Amino acid sequence: MNKIFFLGLPLLLTGCASLLSTPFPTVRPDDFQLEYYWETGSLPPPYFYSYRITLGPGTRAEIEFQADYSGDNTPVWLEVIDITENDLDQLYEMLYTMGMFEKEWLQATDTPAGGSASYLKGVAYGQAFSIPSFVAGDQQARDARALYEHIEGLVPRETWVKLLALHDDYVAENEE
Repeated sequence: MNKIFFLGLPLLLTGCASLLSTPFPTVRPDDFQLEYYWETGSLPPPYFYSYRITLGPGTRAEIEFQADYSGDNTPVWLEVIDITENDLDQLYEMLYTMGMFEKEWLQATDTPAGGSASYLKGVAYGQAFSIPSFVAGDQQARDARALYEHIEGLVPRETWVKLLALHDDYVAENEE
């Protein structure tokens, strides 16, 4: 019996060591939260707009839609989003699978001028993580786009329709 224990001990310790070296477990933590930001890029007022989708902590979620560049009279519309624990689990699993917590996402050196931009930042297990506006590397850029589309998909279609209609009204009222 002792021989089996001592023969199995190195294997057990090796398995534990690999678990300890993984910075994030596969299970979504209670402090998991994300902030995703997107903007149209360089457009003249009143055509510019941006939005920020925040998820967590817990099932708290919202989209903040800004109608134009920041200013005293710029409308900002806030809508609460219904998300579930399952939505958050799937999102965390997606981040985990794409290696979000194991690698640094680098900013591309050849960033486009004037186009739309987006970024993501978040917290899991007390550690901050982020994706820059323009990601270096084709695979990471594809991963980021898939992630962003998933996050945008958590916002109900009716909410998008409402916010974009509000922006259309704002543009109509403020066009020169």
